[in-house]
Amino acid sequence: MGEREQLLARVEEVRRGFLSAVEELTEEQMKRPAVGEWSIKDLLCHVASYEEMALPDIQRVARGDAPALATFDLKRVDEYNAMIMSLRRHFSLEQAWRELDISRRSLLEAIGRLPDSALAEGQFARGMLQICAYHDTEHTEDVQAWRKREGL
Repeated sequence: MGEREQLLARVEEVRRGFLSAVEELTEEQMKRPAVGEWSIKDLLCHVASYEEMALPDIQRVARGDAPALATFDLKRVDEYNAMIMSLRRHFSLEQAWRELDISRRSLLEAIGRLPDSALAEGQFARGMLQICAYHDTEHTEDVQAWRKREGL
């Protein structure tokens, strides 16, 4: 398996773990606070929003342009998350699932159009995929901890 395939397989593996962590939850369970004030539905929206935010930059890289997120101030991530969630909290559970699916498919399609060199170590697109994997892992752990506390 080549480097691209390994990277994409890892991203898909951790997404399956995230989906596994939320499967079999009822709609009521998915809508109640689970991680701080966020529900599982909110986590779906949050994860989708990150990939939606990354997509234009992957497209920029494909065009040979500079990615905007390369200058993102990580000290402001909580502020950004609060703003994004304020715009998405009203989404239905069905829409949250749809957005999660669409954002992932769109991101992977855009990655598929990149040359292998854009996914080499140290390149922006590779870093974005690694962050996607980390992000899914982080929230999988959040869901698993919540489920354990709730006895689910």
